[in-house]
Amino acid sequence: MKKPALGICYGMQLINVAFGGSL
Repeated sequence: MKKPALGICYGMQLINVAFGGSL
């Protein structure tokens, strides 16, 4: 992994969008 922080941020965004869409 080159930038783990970037992956974490991207994952958090996806989760946020998923939860926002579900709720």
